[in-house]
Amino acid sequence: CSSLTGMVIPGKVEKIPKSLFNECRNFTTLTLYPSIKEIEMSAFLHSSIKNIHFYGTEEQWEAIDRKVLDLMQSGSQLKFEITVHIYGE
Repeated sequence: CSSLTGMVIPGKVEKIPKSLFNECRNFTTLTLYPSIKEIEMSAFLHSSIKNIHFYGTEEQWEAIDRKVLDLMQSGSQLKFEITVHIYGE
């Protein structure tokens, strides 16, 4: 997936499985919809994700089980600078 730079996850998908974007080193942008309920650990391992565009509300974003993103943005060795853009009403 070296040429993959971004992806739109369809609105019926509920989970981003572990290792989905593993080793996608040019992957920087992900678009998600409120159907997402979980983002599994290692989903973005060795990727360069920088932007998540979420087409739902702040409350819907907060309801997602996204421990992996919280870990990536913490002080751990997996630290990334991820900007989440929320486009809900």
